[in-house]
Amino acid sequence: MAVEEMAELTQVLMKYSRKINNSTLNEIIEEIVDVEIMLEQLKIIFIAGRNFASFDYHKIRDIKLKRLKEMLEEVRE
Repeated sequence: MAVEEMAELTQVLMKYSRKINNSTLNEIIEEIVDVEIMLEQLKIIFIAGRNFASFDYHKIRDIKLKRLKEMLEEVRE
């Protein structure tokens, strides 16, 4: 199910790169919501209630967000 939702988002993003309009943008928003819901389900399945997994999740997330912030700051300079 997760792979299917992410594939649908990928498909609509590819469509948007070829044809930009409000209808496609609404499709993207809908698919983003579907993927976000699926990600929450995956976190419940694989992370919730597992202290080590929760710690790793937050640690990895923080590292990746820091890296993204640094890249964005470089682009702005």
